[in-house]
Amino acid sequence: MWLDANESFVAGGRKMIEEVCDDWIGPGTVRRKMEEGYVFGYLLENGSKAGFLSFGILDGGVIEIDKLYIEPRFRGRGNGKRVLDRLLEHGRSQGCVKAALTVNSKNSPAIALYEGRGFEMEKEVTYRRDGWPETRLYVMSLALSPDG
Repeated sequence: MWLDANESFVAGGRKMIEEVCDDWIGPGTVRRKMEEGYVFGYLLENGSKAGFLSFGILDGGVIEIDKLYIEPRFRGRGNGKRVLDRLLEHGRSQGCVKAALTVNSKNSPAIALYEGRGFEMEKEVTYRRDGWPETRLYVMSLALSPDG
């Protein structure tokens, strides 16, 4: 699912995605993140896996939206908005004062979704891997108020 959701905007295309997949969502990474308290799950639509998500509550009252991918055939139906809103509600219910995430700079639909919900770019970072094009990422955040 993650491969298909990211292929169009990751520098190096599908080949790079397959090689770096373990760095981002491989079993070792998922296991480590779960040990750190992150939650992983699927968005289901009529019994089909429509999306994948991961989040963690960090020190300082921050909910980190670590993963939020919608399967291409399930896009354009408001699924991303619904999942994001639920994650923000959960963060507020846990006393979080901030939501944070990182997004590929070429993922215009996701950036538009996040900006539409009030997220702002804090900084730009570069992901580097030997032999592959650099990938620019945006770190974005949103101040959370208890009343939404």
